Amino acid sequence: MKNINLLILTLICLGAFSLSAAEKRSMPKGLVAHYTFDTTIAGGWTPCKINTNNNAKISGTRWAQGWNKAAYSLRPVSSITIPDGKHFKKSRFTLAMHIKTYKVEDASRIIFDKGRSQGYTLRVLGSAYSGAADKGKLCFEIQGKRCFSDRPINDSAWYNVILAIDDKYVRMYIDGVLQKKPAMLKKAFAAVDADLIVGIKQEQKVAQKKKRGERVGFEGFVDELMIFNRALSPQEVADAFYCSIPHYNPKQVRGRMRDLDSLLERKLITKDFHTRKLKELSVEE
Repeated sequence: MKNINLLILTLICLGAFSLSAAEKRSMPKGLVAHYTFDTTIAGGWTPCKINTNNNAKISGTRWAQGWNKAAYSLRPVSSITIPDGKHFKKSRFTLAMHIKTYKVEDASRIIFDKGRSQGYTLRVLGSAYSGAADKGKLCFEIQGKRCFSDRPINDSAWYNVILAIDDKYVRMYIDGVLQKKPAMLKKAFAAVDADLIVGIKQEQKVAQKKKRGERVGFEGFVDELMIFNRALSPQEVADAFYCSIPHYNPKQVRGRMRDLDSLLERKLITKDFHTRKLKELSVEE
């Protein structure tokens, strides 16, 4: 275990060194909305860092420890409503979010949707979609076309999901890595007049009866939602991912690894939990 930790730490240090020698990364241009989900303001709103006119309405959410500071915990009838506006009126755009899911069964879990069948939806697939092989995979659907994550993400670990939509393709990136199954569009996406709903609103309870194959609300955590008014390139996706995660110096990383090793040796955490936390550390610099 110590050898593995040493290897991870070495890679982190090498990454930090090479980055210091190169030009510092910055968030790509075109960011028109950014929700950190770190605070809730009067009236049940969470602020948009770019434009307060785009503040999001929350319902039934709870605060939790996030990928970066705080996050919102969602249950089947929790929702975050991002109001429709100019930031959505694009045929080319990019959506980015950190997610962590802890419950997937037969039914698929809606993470967010805008305009439903006329717009687009991101969900975690349940086993009723096409059996156990796809359970836990991400599926983004737009214009009836779908793109998928390469593997399940329902292991209670944090993942960064970026969806880049241009005139012909939808490309999904997980933790900055391009997934193998893009979606090919018939024509450029036409924006729909609808709010972006993260989760499912209370008034949609009737659609949440747990019948086989029926979609229900997301159960998990969401953090750092960003909207760009253009399709990001692969390098820009890598930059956006890098800029959206917390960064630690080597001393802080060593301390976190020692704490995890100690907790595992004392049998206060499981091996799976230990592995997940090391995975999260492996992308921090």
